[in-house]
Amino acid sequence: MGFGAGAGEPTLAEQLCRPAVETPFNRGAASAQALLAAAVDGETLRRLTDGVGSVAEAAEHAAQAAGAAGRMPAPTGPGPAGLLVAMAEAMVPTDRAWHAAKVGLCQALRRTRAGTWARTGTPDACVGLEARQRLDAQDAAQGWRVGRAS
Repeated sequence: MGFGAGAGEPTLAEQLCRPAVETPFNRGAASAQALLAAAVDGETLRRLTDGVGSVAEAAEHAAQAAGAAGRMPAPTGPGPAGLLVAMAEAMVPTDRAWHAAKVGLCQALRRTRAGTWARTGTPDACVGLEARQRLDAQDAAQGWRVGRAS
């Protein structure tokens, strides 16, 4: 099975990337072999993950630019009754130094019969080392997507 440019099933590529973002590439390749019966080495998994990440990053930047310009597409159906957006900051070691990482969480909400709010669906998070203004735009785009998909 080839995983070069234009090769491979997108769904399989996505599933192969999941272990790679949580573990080192060689260990992710071993997990992919065990869980998905897909023979892939660490270097191939790294290239595949980089490619999928590039596509996701381009989509993220396009959504942020559209939001900043006020051009978010209109929803195609009803959204959630509410949307929880939370921001936090943590210090993380990168490049032999400590940096502030911003974390944003988006969660669709619905009203209960008792009139309180309940979380619905799967929460979605974004993490960035970008400046606060950039992460705010990323979190706003993510919140729009979560609200639209709910």
